[in-house]
Amino acid sequence: MAAEEILELADAYLAHLDAGGGLDPESFLQERGVSSAEALDLLRTLASIEGEHGRLPAPGEHVGPYRVLARIGRGGMGVVYRAEDTRLGRAVALKVCRRAALPEHGEERFEREARALASLRHPHVVQVFDLGGSRALLWYAMELHEGRTLEDVLADGPWALPYAELASRFADVAEALDAVHEAGLVHRDVKPSNLLLRPDERLVLADFGVVHWDEASTLTSTRDLPGTPAYMAPEQVRGDPPDTAADQYGLAACLYQAITGDWPLRHLGLKDVLAERSRLGLALPRTLRPDVPEALEAAVLRGLALEPGSRHPDLKAFATALRAVALTPGSRDLWCGRRLGDYEVLERLGTGAMGAVYRARAVDDEHDVALKILHPHLRASAEARQRFAREAKSVAKLKHPNILEVYDFSGADSDQSYIAAELLTGPTLKDF
Repeated sequence: MAAEEILELADAYLAHLDAGGGLDPESFLQERGVSSAEALDLLRTLASIEGEHGRLPAPGEHVGPYRVLARIGRGGMGVVYRAEDTRLGRAVALKVCRRAALPEHGEERFEREARALASLRHPHVVQVFDLGGSRALLWYAMELHEGRTLEDVLADGPWALPYAELASRFADVAEALDAVHEAGLVHRDVKPSNLLLRPDERLVLADFGVVHWDEASTLTSTRDLPGTPAYMAPEQVRGDPPDTAADQYGLAACLYQAITGDWPLRHLGLKDVLAERSRLGLALPRTLRPDVPEALEAAVLRGLALEPGSRHPDLKAFATALRAVALTPGSRDLWCGRRLGDYEVLERLGTGAMGAVYRARAVDDEHDVALKILHPHLRASAEARQRFAREAKSVAKLKHPNILEVYDFSGADSDQSYIAAELLTGPTLKDF
């Protein structure tokens, strides 16, 4: 049975439970004429989360000091709610599980997961605020992100960002995973739906529901094969104990999909993933999109090596390779070769907080300019566009021999915000 069909069954089963239907997954499948061991295993897992031992909270009810508002998702070891911290008046994501539904050593694993994540302070890892429990339930409260996920972004194809910006955002996650690994943890389920977008559209790593302690491997059975098969490393699919190299593979698979618009294995089930990955190999990103920088292609393909020892030494090294792409002058990206207003974009020269700077050529008199283009993730913000336009207007009024002259700029209401200024080449003070 195809993975997509199994996921549709899972959604139908959860809707069935929400409507008050019976818990028994075997009866649910029999009524629909479905005979699939993989589907039954998944529904049994969902039944253990939704089960009869204790009751998960309903909207309006309280879990410790938290008032439950709505259910927003499910992790590997519980249900996640939007909730209000009644002491501080702030919204949080509240992860709740029933003690009776946890496997052996599950309570210890849940609490250690929460404590380990609470000890991390990283801008690209969800922050844990609190841990608590009652006779029937365990919970922890964490930072709430209500925006899109990377899965939402990639639903229609590649992430439409300049390659330098794309490399920078994935370097953020690689550094976040490195921090997780330094804390002794392995995530084991790095995939697009577990990468959240902040309001500025930088990525945040979430859902540690299948997290694994390196030094406490007895807490997790490798027979469980936690993770999403399509994004799991080959050794993880084979049932080998997961390690940091598996997280690297998952992140590289997400990056490959962000570059090319597809991950060839994402619709396959557990049985097919390993065979297909080994038999078919992967198309080179540059064969699908010739403008992909060679260094970016090399970084992602190394992360996707079939053998763990052939991947980057660690996530820090993966991040370093991606940062090199983001900071290399002249790297081609999605803007290069395009026309923007009266300018042909030639090559990227650098990146700043508000935008990227390019060498561009005015089509009317063919002189070169420095063209600063507002980052794509900021274009949706009216405030960012207005700030960018104010900067352009202010600098354009200045006439001083030691300040670059602004020739042209777009308005705040333009589809593409840019500033065309005097182009100077040569060393900077930093070079000295």
